[in-house]
Amino acid sequence: MISVSVQADLREARKMFRELGPGVDRAASRALNDAMTTVIAKGAREMKKTLPGLNVSTIKSHIKRQRATFRRLSTDIWTSGFPLSGHLFKPAATRKGITVKLGKRRTLARVGSRKAFQVAKFGTKVFVRRSSTDRRIRLFRGPSLPGVFRARTAEFQRIARERWAVTFPSRLRFEIEKASAKAASR
Repeated sequence: MISVSVQADLREARKMFRELGPGVDRAASRALNDAMTTVIAKGAREMKKTLPGLNVSTIKSHIKRQRATFRRLSTDIWTSGFPLSGHLFKPAATRKGITVKLGKRRTLARVGSRKAFQVAKFGTKVFVRRSSTDRRIRLFRGPSLPGVFRARTAEFQRIARERWAVTFPSRLRFEIEKASAKAASR
């Protein structure tokens, strides 16, 4: 399992905004969650550049997250799993065999010397023989998202730092306005 973590260091903010009380922590947890939502969206688009055959929604559905709370000011995103099924990589039948879009170009789907094929009964699923002498078949699998995620971890961290720098001040302003409106209504 590969993960990207962001933690908030709020010592300076707590000193400056003592009158807010737990509002600083709430603002920080909201900012962390907002930042990670953006990280997931931008990160999925970046992963799509590596695997253009996949949909962004498929990539986002494989990224998990743990949300921050005002008591726990850190958040994580991770992906775990196994190689994805070949039918997610837009298979197409050609004269030479089944092609899938694993990288920038379409490539012939094969495992070793065994070409992939489709069975009409199973729709778009792509299969390969277990061995060159065996009649049994198994699903053709593409790359796993944890491997792609691992290769892009530094990029995810960079996006998270950038988003945190933008979202925390705006969330803090919102909490200050909310606290001052609440104090004025008393």
